[in-house]
Amino acid sequence: MSKNVAGMVRDQPHKVFGDNFMLAIAIHNALSIYGISYVVDPNTPYEEFHENKLAIDFLQFPRQTLEYRAGDCDDLSILYAALLESLSVDTALIPVPGHIYIAVNLDMKPAEARKIFFNHGDFIFRDGETWLPLEVTLVESSFINAWKEGAREWHKYEPLEQAGFYPVSEAWQVFEPVGLPGEAKGVDPPQTEMVEEAFTGELALIIQREINNQEMDLIERIVQSDNNPRLINQLGILYARYGLFDEAEKQFKKVLQKTDYTSALVNMGNIHFIRGEFKEAYDYYQRARKKNPDNPKLLLNIALVQYELEQYEDAQGSYEKVRLISPETARNYEYLGTENITEARAADIQKKGTVIWEE
Repeated sequence: MSKNVAGMVRDQPHKVFGDNFMLAIAIHNALSIYGISYVVDPNTPYEEFHENKLAIDFLQFPRQTLEYRAGDCDDLSILYAALLESLSVDTALIPVPGHIYIAVNLDMKPAEARKIFFNHGDFIFRDGETWLPLEVTLVESSFINAWKEGAREWHKYEPLEQAGFYPVSEAWQVFEPVGLPGEAKGVDPPQTEMVEEAFTGELALIIQREINNQEMDLIERIVQSDNNPRLINQLGILYARYGLFDEAEKQFKKVLQKTDYTSALVNMGNIHFIRGEFKEAYDYYQRARKKNPDNPKLLLNIALVQYELEQYEDAQGSYEKVRLISPETARNYEYLGTENITEARAADIQKKGTVIWEE
């Protein structure tokens, strides 16, 4: 069920949110289209049973919930967590008074999340990690509604110390996972086209929401600053991060018409790099390097484009400079310093990094 949607998500061009965020959207949409519904178990309602330490609750295995196409809050939490964990996405269980739901680890540092998302209250920041709370009982509603409700519940109960937080990976160290005996009946996943349509539509709404919030703020500041090039460059980065490269290019060109602003030069190079125009990207990077020769982000982008132009020794040299100047910037790009090109290409396929925008 989960792998049926994973390939669709990993091919998406909008990488700003990260794979975990988009997998969470796709899984939610897939379950909704599949016909999963929230139904309170009249025999063992979670709201009553979690208060009674002597009561024995009935929990459905994930495949049972898929077969029944229904479950209460604990069953749906288990199903969501199992589907996401099977894709190497960390999850957590959040019990609150009379209820339980989940959180999804976005594999994103809080500082990064605060740059990408306008409303920081939509997340849970714990131990240097960013978690997205998701109200599983709203499986028949939109992902945005399920996300917002999960965040609302967390901020309602956490200050009262009435919200638990149990990462599944930690729980496995105490309670070993078990399997359901017998053969599975098999599940017919929903049509990929239907899931993709729902996923794409929801992602577009999220992108538009995030852009609108930040765009209005930046445009107002640009007007007040009499077209400050730094702010115009930031507006271009905003568009670029969400895949609106034509709009981004207009902003970078607007800056460069007045001055050879280093950041705008780097970012114009990034636009060409993303389009596969590596020679043009390299030319912009070199113009920027004349003005700022030791900028680690710029040097990393140069290494990336040299690698794509098959100038492997030059790429290794540029990467080594980045590693010496800023080890943090070099992280996730180790393949650029690999002498064995075959190994480097294999690492390239799995790499997390991409061009770095210069603010």
